[in-house]
Amino acid sequence: MQNKSLRHNLVFVGLIFFLFLFLKINFLEPTLPGIDSSFYINWINSLKTTDHFFPKGNESFWLNLINDSESFCNQFLRRFYNNFTSIFNIFSIFVFTILSFLTGDGYEGFHLSSLIVSSLSSLLISVYILENYNKDNLKNYLLIFLVNFFYLLNFSNFYYSGQGVHNLGIFTLLLSFYFINKNYKKKFFIDNKLFFFGIIIPMFSHSINFLFLTPFFLGIILYRRLKLNYYLNKEEFLRLGFLIFLISILVLTIIFINENNFKFALNFLNFSFEKSEVPLSYYFLKRIESIYFLFSNFTNVFTFLQIITIIISLFFLKNKKIKYLILFYTLFFIIFTLNNYAFGPFMYLINIIYIIPCLFALELLNRKNSKIKNIIFFLFLIFAIDSIYNFNRFYNYKKLNKYEDEFFKTYLNNSPIIIDELKKINLFFSDKDLIFNSYFAKDFYFSINPDQNKNKKNFILGKNFRNQHKIILRDKIYIHFAKSINTHNILCSKILKFNYDCNNILPLKNLTTLKKISFANNDYYFSVYYFK
Repeated sequence: MQNKSLRHNLVFVGLIFFLFLFLKINFLEPTLPGIDSSFYINWINSLKTTDHFFPKGNESFWLNLINDSESFCNQFLRRFYNNFTSIFNIFSIFVFTILSFLTGDGYEGFHLSSLIVSSLSSLLISVYILENYNKDNLKNYLLIFLVNFFYLLNFSNFYYSGQGVHNLGIFTLLLSFYFINKNYKKKFFIDNKLFFFGIIIPMFSHSINFLFLTPFFLGIILYRRLKLNYYLNKEEFLRLGFLIFLISILVLTIIFINENNFKFALNFLNFSFEKSEVPLSYYFLKRIESIYFLFSNFTNVFTFLQIITIIISLFFLKNKKIKYLILFYTLFFIIFTLNNYAFGPFMYLINIIYIIPCLFALELLNRKNSKIKNIIFFLFLIFAIDSIYNFNRFYNYKKLNKYEDEFFKTYLNNSPIIIDELKKINLFFSDKDLIFNSYFAKDFYFSINPDQNKNKKNFILGKNFRNQHKIILRDKIYIHFAKSINTHNILCSKILKFNYDCNNILPLKNLTTLKKISFANNDYYFSVYYFK
């Protein structure tokens, strides 16, 4: 009988998962990939199109690794070399690469993979309900449906679900909390499941999880010591020691190899990306900006009635671990000024906050007081009305607030037009080699045209361009995608060393009907030139 009930639960949870996934697929069209998404899309595509695993050549292994761009090892490791924080995205790359064989390549396949991954969070919530709400199946199923419905129709959850690896980072963060909550009162805290699913996988899903979970997890260990008088045993110490050793070796190796990573790490830890030293007042100003961004966007994401519901739930919720989770992440958000990265980091906090009413409802529904259950029904009714109203408003793009409008401008506005422009380049000049002004421009282009990454030669016009590539500029297409406006003058200054006449650089205006594209509060300008 128990096995039959378990099967029914699994079938229902699976149906809910695919139902809400279908809704996302139906309502959300593939949109223009952002800066981070372009990075991962082209990384995955580069891995899939390699000819062999180990580097080939007549030089040493290290030189062959550097020079053999057709090897899997080269394409896998070069991203770490240029950005050491990519180490903490290894699991995301693995998951999205596997999914790409099912969903396809480029921005369209990445979009579908992202929708699948984002739906895992609501799946985890369903499992949590089944484990913690001990009622008959019918009431369980009704509650699971309502909670998933409310969770899905939040603006950020719904529209950000197609935007990339942050969705996996959010899911694994919730997964970490799931196992921490499950093991909290156990004397043997860091068991195999918590170590693997609650620590390793979340930390290597996204760098934000690593930065956040490290102090939070240490805080939980300290709290257990003070409240429950539990010490870590020898096995737990060894596991944590191994993890610290592994991360230290990986990070220090890459930072040592590429000094730019060291500078980036120092700037990040100093809470500023400025090269020069800044006064203390600047530091406090950035903290104030973070606080303003945090709370202004919070009020924009949730309606007034939803905020009241969340505050009530948070105040009376007995689960202190989720309260500490919110407190830690809020402080983390402010200290590291994560508003510099716009929506991605903010989504982690939004997801944590949004499950508060769900957890509070579970606590109250397990009580016998009927009056309290009526309060729960009223709270969920508020959420239902607001969710339905907001879903209609978001879907029709009507009466958007500042946060929502900025989101649409960044990720959705004019997306089809820009995609068509990028595809035109490939259509008109399919036989031409490409030169890009940066790796971002390259990633952005090939995320739209993934099939061309293998079919044509491409180069980055960097500092060592001439030394690295003995090529002739003539009859090449140059794609410039950056914050600068006067791209022609910039291009001319870069090619002076080639003794190339700037008069032979022709702007292809017919391919740039839309020049400005907004990404994460910055305007980027798109230009295409032909070296005749």
